[in-house]
Amino acid sequence: MFYKLRLYKLLGVDYNYSILDNIDLYYYETIEDVKIKTNIVIATSWETAYFVREYVKKHKIETLYLVQGSPDDVSVSGKNSDNAKLTYTFPFKKIAINQKVYNRFKAEKPLFFHVGIATQFFKKLTKTNDRECIMFPLRKNESKGSKYAIECIRKLLQNNKNTKIMAFGDYKLDEIPVDIRNSIIYHYWPPRKVLLGLYNKSMIFVLPSIVEGMSLPPLEAMACGCAVVVTDNGGVNEYIKDGLNGIMCPIRDSNCLYQKVILLINNKALREQIIQNGLKTAKEFSYDNMNKNFIRLIKEIR
Repeated sequence: MFYKLRLYKLLGVDYNYSILDNIDLYYYETIEDVKIKTNIVIATSWETAYFVREYVKKHKIETLYLVQGSPDDVSVSGKNSDNAKLTYTFPFKKIAINQKVYNRFKAEKPLFFHVGIATQFFKKLTKTNDRECIMFPLRKNESKGSKYAIECIRKLLQNNKNTKIMAFGDYKLDEIPVDIRNSIIYHYWPPRKVLLGLYNKSMIFVLPSIVEGMSLPPLEAMACGCAVVVTDNGGVNEYIKDGLNGIMCPIRDSNCLYQKVILLINNKALREQIIQNGLKTAKEFSYDNMNKNFIRLIKEIR
């Protein structure tokens, strides 16, 4: 992760790089070259779990595995789903970030904590009454459910001519279906400051994912004053209370997404209730709370 952040910094990506101030980085060609002395090593993905497995063969240290979702789901890892699943058999103490993962490995008594967002950065900058846009993330990975986002967008454009739609993600513009491409405002991998502005122009944020670990974009949107419509994907269940601080649909159901967006457009009282409750919820998932909980968790195993 920290290698990626350093690379992003060189590329000019706007990120809070102060997180790296007290981090030492080491680069090795082989596991045999690693000479770091530590009491704990954490695998943060199924890919790094293989590295850690080899490393601990020669080092008797506490080994943790941060399971951030369901990488063994074919929609997430495709042909590598079996490789991801195999890592669950490695002799690591698991850390779950959502209740679905915790329940899956409950017999192993995993540790548990929630990740969070930069609440000091993602915040409401504009009045919610002045907003008109509906916002969608469009990601290529099958697990992100862009197929259903596109179907929902198509219905909105066909049946609600005045609807303004924004989207962002890793699709190139010419990869978006031609019948909606010229009718939406699209941002390819927007920098963080641009994303903050997009959230603050949006009345409703729609997450169409099939499976998530602990999806953070809805929390970012909530912190910026958006009403959110999400799918029952396992990650948002950690913070969304259906009808209270968000609206939840079944996965793979573009019609439900469409109907709930229309509901929020037409029901201002419900929309404002969800916005206000969402602002309160987002504050609970701050970096500060995440860091405190993670430090507590590490102390528990020492």
